[in-house]
Amino acid sequence: MKKLLTILGAVTLTATAGLSVVACGTTEPKVPPSVAEVVKEYENELNKIWSGVYNANAHKFVRQIGEGGDKENYQLFNLNYLESEYGNRKEGSFNLHDDQKNIEMFSNDLSKLFPKEQFESMIQDNIATGENAIKYRNIYMGSPQSTLGEFKISTDKGFVLTKTAYVEGEKNEKLYSIQSTITKDMYHKDSEGQKVLFQTMEIPMNIIIGKDGPTISLIDKIVSNLPKRLFSEKGSQFASSIIKQTDSAFKTYDDELQLKLANYINSEVFKNTIDKEVADLNNNESIYKLEFGTKISEESQVAMTSTMLRNDNKRAVQTKRMFDLQRNPLANSLILKKADTKALEEKDASMMLQEIIKGLDDSVSLHDQDLTNFLGLYVQDQKAKEKMIQQTHSFGNFRLNNINLEMNNSEQTIELPTMVIPWTYRNDKYNDLNKKDLWLNSLYNSLKVINEKVMATRADYYNNNENEEVVQKGMFAVSEKTLSEIRNSFSIEWSEILERTEKNINSSFREDVYTPKMPKIFKVRDNVTWVDLARSGKNYITDESSFDFSSFSAKIETVLGVDKNLGNVGSHASGARLSSQGSKYSKNPIKNNKAFYHVGDSQSFSNVSSSYIFNIGLINFRMYLPLDLGKAFDTLSATKNDNWDGKQYFDLSNDKSLFTKTEADFDWNATNPYAALDTSSWLRSINPVLFQLR
Repeated sequence: MKKLLTILGAVTLTATAGLSVVACGTTEPKVPPSVAEVVKEYENELNKIWSGVYNANAHKFVRQIGEGGDKENYQLFNLNYLESEYGNRKEGSFNLHDDQKNIEMFSNDLSKLFPKEQFESMIQDNIATGENAIKYRNIYMGSPQSTLGEFKISTDKGFVLTKTAYVEGEKNEKLYSIQSTITKDMYHKDSEGQKVLFQTMEIPMNIIIGKDGPTISLIDKIVSNLPKRLFSEKGSQFASSIIKQTDSAFKTYDDELQLKLANYINSEVFKNTIDKEVADLNNNESIYKLEFGTKISEESQVAMTSTMLRNDNKRAVQTKRMFDLQRNPLANSLILKKADTKALEEKDASMMLQEIIKGLDDSVSLHDQDLTNFLGLYVQDQKAKEKMIQQTHSFGNFRLNNINLEMNNSEQTIELPTMVIPWTYRNDKYNDLNKKDLWLNSLYNSLKVINEKVMATRADYYNNNENEEVVQKGMFAVSEKTLSEIRNSFSIEWSEILERTEKNINSSFREDVYTPKMPKIFKVRDNVTWVDLARSGKNYITDESSFDFSSFSAKIETVLGVDKNLGNVGSHASGARLSSQGSKYSKNPIKNNKAFYHVGDSQSFSNVSSSYIFNIGLINFRMYLPLDLGKAFDTLSATKNDNWDGKQYFDLSNDKSLFTKTEADFDWNATNPYAALDTSSWLRSINPVLFQLR
């Protein structure tokens, strides 16, 4: 039972388990969670416990009573009592809120339906012991018994008894259903150690009781068998190709997977699957018809127990910060590669991506452990189970309701009890690859899209005094779509920026239209600014068919002061800014008005700390741009747990001159090769222009 409760315990309503995603590229140092954050996490654990106990007892929601009468000690959910009170009344619905006695009796029944021992077991396992014991030690009540309160029946939602009668020949079959919305009181301590009441999430419940007969027999058969029968490749073992058939916008790794699954569950395709399974269960024994509500499961009722990448279903996946980009194959031959550079081979890229994604193997291992226990409840064939473990990216349960049963063409219907259905999700693009390799394949293809459609190193960029026009175009080539995103990201309207620069078109001029003194685009801290290359969420990158993730964002972030995360790298005189330049002299290579996004000035640019940061779905990538001539290199090299240079794989690079004119311009043996560039022609005499905006 403990194993069952642990697996089912992660089924919570999303309304009470908000997603806490790490902001894209924030440079704020990590700080311990606040008391309020810990309390919210604790309350979410209590919701998981309540949900787990509920799901584990859903099989009790149909009670079929034999000729000997109801011998269980339920009070309201008791056929003897219901017959004595409502047996001689006409069929219909009765408001149970009208009598306080009903509430007291049903509260007693809830204690029997959901035993206290199961709550205590989960509290002991999930809160009192293990890694959570330390985190919650100041707010835990000290014992499971002190944590638990009473069951409550929501007063603002229906608490209704429905009596339905079916006549077949001389037999009159009476059924009673009770609809309610219930919750469980629990307690914890606040920041001052005082006892605080927490009312767990509300869960709708529909339960049915009746004497032996064809209708209750069919209902019992459906409730007992449908969850396992639906758990098949034609049912709730969901695959990416199946979801895409009904949702063309669905992405293989969709941040809104629960919503997309709910949409599919509510589709006619899935309802037809339920119809077929129930027909098989009935085996032509009864004349019946199922009537489906528009929605038979809400998004909030589709819960995710685990995914391959974020086992706790809360945090974004962090990668190690990439630096030493000149020698880093992921940078020079994939993410920032020049247009004419051959892309890094997928197998080599996958090997490196597994190194930089923090805790990937540990996350997959934890996921597989939980998945093994989960599948053990539903899959008996060992080979089938092993195959599913290899393929399943996410799994959980959903609640099925709002399905009505009509018997013998009577035109009377009764709603089936709430059912808890297991589900799994897999990427079925290639059947011969496991879930991790499939995900890495999608990630690799997405990185190629980003290189082509967002930003790449300019093939003709180098810094000398011979060709200022080439240099002024910037270090990076950006697509027209990206330029549009950038122009729209400034706090000043682009039309106003153009107006400012056009007014002096016939004279030599330079005007900074974006400086730290001007309104910011965004601020992480007072000394940090950034420019968006792609707005967060769905955008021109997620529209690409070969991009398998539902969200993307990208920016270049610049620290205007000392970046504490990198150590003391210098005092920045100025940071990132947008400048416009022009000249009335025809021989001047910048005679036409141009706008540039660049960092620093001719005296201070080497102190600037800039990063290229992007999110693919919930995966956060960070690349330190070597504009500071090595000032942060030693700090980054010393903290390998959070940073990755990749130089051990340099032989796999297809470009050995990412930011230099030739390979010979770079000192490959230097301890800090970027410091040596201070005396070379690279980045000398002008501002490091990142890209040209017009």
